[in-house]
Amino acid sequence: MIMKKQLRKIGVLLVFGTFIIFAKEWLTYYPKRLFEPKSTPNKNHTPSGVLLMWDHPWAVGFTSEPEGTRFGRCSLTYKRERIEEADAVIFHLTTISKKDIPWQHYRSPKQLFVFWSKENPWAMRYLYRTDFKAFDNFFNMTMTYHKNSDLYSGYGTRRNVYNMVEKGANVLDKLLSEKSKLAIWIVSNCDTMRGAVERMNYYKEIVATGFPVESCGRCFKACPQLPSYKSEQWGAEIKKYKFYFSFENNIGCRDYITEKFWEAPLWYGVIPVVWGPTVDDVIAVAPRNSFIHADWFKTAADLVKYLQYLDGNNTAYLEYFKWREDPHLTIEEMEKQIQSEHPDVEVFSAPTSSNFTMLCNAALDQTPEQSWLVSSLNQKLIGDERASCMEPGKWKDVSVV
Repeated sequence: MIMKKQLRKIGVLLVFGTFIIFAKEWLTYYPKRLFEPKSTPNKNHTPSGVLLMWDHPWAVGFTSEPEGTRFGRCSLTYKRERIEEADAVIFHLTTISKKDIPWQHYRSPKQLFVFWSKENPWAMRYLYRTDFKAFDNFFNMTMTYHKNSDLYSGYGTRRNVYNMVEKGANVLDKLLSEKSKLAIWIVSNCDTMRGAVERMNYYKEIVATGFPVESCGRCFKACPQLPSYKSEQWGAEIKKYKFYFSFENNIGCRDYITEKFWEAPLWYGVIPVVWGPTVDDVIAVAPRNSFIHADWFKTAADLVKYLQYLDGNNTAYLEYFKWREDPHLTIEEMEKQIQSEHPDVEVFSAPTSSNFTMLCNAALDQTPEQSWLVSSLNQKLIGDERASCMEPGKWKDVSVV
């Protein structure tokens, strides 16, 4: 009798213990599965072609495309009430918070949840202080300027610049005839980032040589004559300069090359003088022989001497625009030339579609066998970043929030 009671007690303990183990596994695992995204579509779902932007970047409407903008077969919306029909939901860096985890809103296995940012990793960690670990297994895709991003979202491409600029044998003489000023730098971030501080120091070394630089933007409160940014008049003014200082706010961040390189100088026929990105990163994406890099010179004074040489030698100056001389040259042929001249550089052929169009295609054309998951957003965005990029400087004690 006593033996039976003991066996019964042991059996109860075994059942209870099994239940506890199961409950523990369920509580730690199953909630994660509730929010873990899978891009395998619902076979009963008819794609609607809706891309939902969870919020405006920086919570400002003019920073992104307006409601209803078409991207291929999809249209963009900011109306959260449409989340159930959305094929993809886009979260900008400035609109995510670990307070959103666990996810309290609708989510379907058919949807792609996409992280979008054009900021460099240093800014993400020390300026925005985002806790990416909170978003492990939350996103399906990343959409960034990194060449290995799931969806490429760069600031510019070799192809786009080449397609938009005027080309032909007479272009070089025309460009030269428009020059009446030497160099310009437009900058508004003076000291909020380590790279911004160091580029300002480099600029001071340049002007200390006596080299005249028209210094504009909030850091200098100068150039009142400069028209509104990107206006037709602004472009006409930029064309007058021979050199445009394309100084980034980072040092060596992988693939980080912004509008400072693409929009002002290359659009308007000015030689970009680059500081910040590595030489190879610029070669990988830029038109052939189209820029000057500060890293090619031991000192700022040496750079100045070279700029002065180009200013006095039209033939040498125009070499930086030879990529615009042959209107029949294709971008594929140019990229082959660059690869031949720089065999150690992986020349990047950017996608021909926009980032949102690529997202639309991924969302609508996915098959039941496809599945995307960003298991670690921190590893994806920062994990293989160069040490030169992530050095904190005086921001070393900043923690994530």
